[in-house]
Amino acid sequence: MQSIGMPLLNDRFYPVLQPKGPDNFANPLKLLAQRLQFIDPITQQSNDWCCDELNFN
Repeated sequence: MQSIGMPLLNDRFYPVLQPKGPDNFANPLKLLAQRLQFIDPITQQSNDWCCDELNFN
Protein backbone atom coordinates (compact mmCIF):
# COMPACT_ATOMS: atom_id res chain seq x y z
CA MET A 1 0.00 0.00 0.00
CA GLN A 2 2.88 2.36 0.81
CA SER A 3 4.34 1.83 -2.67
CA ILE A 4 1.19 3.14 -4.36
CA GLY A 5 0.93 6.13 -2.04
CA MET A 6 -1.87 4.81 0.17
CA PRO A 7 -0.23 3.61 3.40
CA LEU A 8 -2.06 2.08 6.32
CA LEU A 9 -2.49 4.92 8.77
CA ASN A 10 -1.30 4.36 12.37
CA ASP A 11 0.83 1.33 11.35
CA ARG A 12 3.60 0.92 13.97
CA PHE A 13 5.64 -1.51 11.84
CA TYR A 14 5.79 -0.06 8.33
CA PRO A 15 7.33 1.93 6.72
CA VAL A 16 9.37 2.84 9.83
CA LEU A 17 9.45 0.53 12.84
CA GLN A 18 8.17 2.36 15.90
CA PRO A 19 9.24 1.59 19.49
CA LYS A 20 7.44 -1.33 21.11
CA GLY A 21 4.65 -0.24 23.38
CA PRO A 22 1.13 -1.10 24.43
CA ASP A 23 -1.57 -1.19 21.75
CA ASN A 24 -3.28 2.17 21.38
CA PHE A 25 -6.91 1.47 20.55
CA ALA A 26 -7.56 5.22 20.31
CA ASN A 27 -5.50 5.13 17.05
CA PRO A 28 -6.52 1.94 15.20
CA LEU A 29 -5.09 0.92 11.84
CA LYS A 30 -6.91 2.63 8.98
CA LEU A 31 -7.23 0.94 5.62
CA LEU A 32 -9.03 2.51 2.69
CA ALA A 33 -10.30 -0.14 0.30
CA GLN A 34 -12.84 -0.30 -2.49
CA ARG A 35 -13.23 -4.05 -2.01
CA LEU A 36 -12.31 -6.44 0.77
CA GLN A 37 -12.50 -10.18 0.12
CA PHE A 38 -11.20 -13.04 2.24
CA ILE A 39 -12.00 -16.50 3.62
CA ASP A 40 -12.42 -16.60 7.40
CA PRO A 41 -9.67 -18.92 8.69
CA ILE A 42 -11.89 -20.27 11.47
CA THR A 43 -15.30 -20.72 9.83
CA GLN A 44 -14.05 -21.03 6.22
CA GLN A 45 -16.85 -18.62 5.30
CA SER A 46 -16.20 -16.47 2.23
CA ASN A 47 -16.53 -12.73 2.89
CA ASP A 48 -16.77 -10.08 0.18
CA TRP A 49 -17.53 -6.41 0.78
CA CYS A 50 -17.56 -3.79 -1.96
CA CYS A 51 -18.06 -0.03 -1.91
CA ASP A 52 -19.07 1.24 -5.32
CA GLU A 53 -18.86 4.89 -4.15
CA LEU A 54 -15.03 4.69 -4.00
CA ASN A 55 -13.31 4.95 -7.34
CA PHE A 56 -9.50 4.65 -7.41
CA ASN A 57 -9.23 4.60 -11.22
